[in-house]
Amino acid sequence: MSENWSSRLSLFAEELGYEDHPLTTLEVAFTHRTYAHESKDPVPDNQRLEFLGDAVIGLAVADRLMTTSPELNEGQLSKARARLINAKMLAEVAHENGLDPLLRIGKGEPNMGESAREARLADAFESLIGALYLDLGFEKACAWVWEILSVKHEGFQQKSPLISAKSRLQLWAHQKYKLTPVYESRALSPDLKRADLFEATVSLLGHLLGAGEGPSKKEAEQHAAERALLNIDENKLTLPMIPKRRRRSNFRNRYSIKKPKLDPIKR
Repeated sequence: MSENWSSRLSLFAEELGYEDHPLTTLEVAFTHRTYAHESKDPVPDNQRLEFLGDAVIGLAVADRLMTTSPELNEGQLSKARARLINAKMLAEVAHENGLDPLLRIGKGEPNMGESAREARLADAFESLIGALYLDLGFEKACAWVWEILSVKHEGFQQKSPLISAKSRLQLWAHQKYKLTPVYESRALSPDLKRADLFEATVSLLGHLLGAGEGPSKKEAEQHAAERALLNIDENKLTLPMIPKRRRRSNFRNRYSIKKPKLDPIKR
């Protein structure tokens, strides 16, 4: 084991919060099977940790998605998890977090191509999470996974959200006001039969939330909803408070004659 690699691993372990914890499991996590095969001394590789880490990542992401995305249904949760847990994504986050120089590989492995490199990095990330789970516990392993993957999740939600802007706006309006947003659209083209540009507005309680344009009424309404959500996020809207409805008095209860209480008959 080279001193240079050991020092890099120690620094990385400190960032993970290992402190005085032994680095034995972490060393195995960064040992590829090709390195173990070429080693003169018996060295365990990271394949077993990879198996464990795969399960931990799946549970960690599922747990965080359940708590942070209550608006997503089962199918949307599955899609969100699949976008975050795949070889390409795990290899990307492994590279971004500096796992490349920590991974010990065989001499011929660097010549195997880009696809092999991605697979190695993805496996190394899973192995690392397996080591974190064994050494530091599930909560710390889960927190580290989500700290990294939550950024990717937010990026996906901005570029290609799993739930449409109209659905998100309707959910917001229902939760806050128990009302449904009102959409109005009109064609901007002079020939209404061949209209190729529409304008849509969305309002609530008579207040404009947002406006948008599109080649169809549906797309224009989506853009209007997107604009409304941006206005909501940026606190650019001032909507009135809905007064609580007064309870209607119950005529029968109000004017009913109360029957006198009778003492029990003493025998």
